Amino acid sequence: MTTLRRLYHHYRHLPELRRYSLYGALFLLVIVWLNYQAGTFAFSRMSNGVADLILDSIPRLDVSFVFIEGALLMTLLIFIIALRRPTYIPCILFNVAMFFGVRAAAVILTHLGPPLTVPDLTLASNLTERFVQGADYFFSGHTGFPLVIALVFWDTRWIRYLFIGFSIFFGSTALLGHLHYSIDVFSAPFIAHSVVIISQRLLPQIWKVAKAEI
Repeated sequence: MTTLRRLYHHYRHLPELRRYSLYGALFLLVIVWLNYQAGTFAFSRMSNGVADLILDSIPRLDVSFVFIEGALLMTLLIFIIALRRPTYIPCILFNVAMFFGVRAAAVILTHLGPPLTVPDLTLASNLTERFVQGADYFFSGHTGFPLVIALVFWDTRWIRYLFIGFSIFFGSTALLGHLHYSIDVFSAPFIAHSVVIISQRLLPQIWKVAKAEI
């Protein structure tokens, strides 16, 4: 109840928080839909796979459970953190939406097939798997997404290090499962950092709201 009271307090006294949270949620919903469509489009245009120095050197492991359920648990944790730090909700929504918006554009432009170490890829029938296991290789959302959260909460040490750890963990998992090319994983942190810097320049309002006292 304490968390709900704090949420109510901020939504009542900070109209900017309410407005930007609504805009951010709508923006994110559109971007999620675009990512789904981009992945489906990339699969329909999928070309041949290519060799990869790292993937060709390590055995392929079945990491599907960790890759999917682990990401869902991490998302649940972000939701809990957002409830505890409500002024950061617009910042989370906009930065995550911008990150995946850039990813949707990259996926549409790049139609690589699966790595040569992966058997023929079929379009998943399960909705969750369609989001995480398709032909949308460049760049790794699993690697960049937690780093976006780490950058948003950079001043909070335990959140920063926890989500940097998530980024390293999911990046390593993607490579071990041959779910991404190595360039997909290694480029994601740089793109995540760039997105947050752009967000700070273009949307200073949401960062100002985030720093409001809780």
